[in-house]
Amino acid sequence: MGRSSKSTPRDTVDKVVDDIEQVVKFDRKGFLAFLLIVILNNGLIDTKNKSIRLNFNYRKYELWRPIIERMKRDFGFYEGEDKERGVKYVEVSSDNAVALVKELYAEQDLRELIDLALSLGADKAKQLLMLANIQPES
Repeated sequence: MGRSSKSTPRDTVDKVVDDIEQVVKFDRKGFLAFLLIVILNNGLIDTKNKSIRLNFNYRKYELWRPIIERMKRDFGFYEGEDKERGVKYVEVSSDNAVALVKELYAEQDLRELIDLALSLGADKAKQLLMLANIQPES
């Protein structure tokens, strides 16, 4: 009889850490694609103040630290904490936020993904383009 392949919580954590290490190694385009998916899924986009924020509980924040360090280094994100809500966050604002959105939209594959999200009515995709004053291609 074969062994059961039940994973333990430690196995799950090790897998997440391995995945995070792989994400950090992505080339710039791959990292941009990852970042776009994260922003469309969990991002808080403020078009008035031109900022993009990602909130994390404390445990997830520590797991994501290598990714966060790359976001800070490559795209100008900065760290903060909202003690009232019990979250840490990374945020990119102003010129850095606009530059990030323009770089995302300049990549053909990512532009197609954003345009697809727009066609499906995704508000965050619309907010991203509004933040950088970009008119979607039709």
